Amino acid sequence: MSELEAVLANAGARLESCDESFWQCALERRLNLPAPERMRRNMATRPAQQQFRRAVFALKGVACLLSGCSIEDALDAAHVVPHNGDPAWDRPENGLPLRRDLHGLYDGLWWSIDPEISQVRFARRLLPSFPEYYHGIEGRRLTASASQLLLLNHWDRFCASEDASRAAEAQPS
Repeated sequence: MSELEAVLANAGARLESCDESFWQCALERRLNLPAPERMRRNMATRPAQQQFRRAVFALKGVACLLSGCSIEDALDAAHVVPHNGDPAWDRPENGLPLRRDLHGLYDGLWWSIDPEISQVRFARRLLPSFPEYYHGIEGRRLTASASQLLLLNHWDRFCASEDASRAAEAQPS
């Protein structure tokens, strides 16, 4: 048996012993499925997400609240108060149409909306490496978003995250 045949045989033995669902996911990513098929498969894990998305877009429009991007494939319906399995949080009033990158930053508490003045605030810890394409979003006042009560929940978590970040910076190394 050549060295190459030995490596291939060993790899085959390892493949057989792996969890089938892991490989199915890996192959789907590798095969680079078209966007509609990827969306269909993603929605299968949370079927109500597609319904929530349609409802948010119907209520608030098919454009990112911050950037104005209207390419539907680039948009998500973000939950203001995070989804926890309770269908009550899948109401469109708890949603914001956001470009996917902004959705991820929103969920990660990298930015929030000050509910008292409807103004976008980015986290201090993001500002040193602030990408140019986010300029003009920081400080923007929004005319339409979500209920103040729901925004206050996110804002409070954002402020707590900012406080924790400042405290960590103040700690001596």
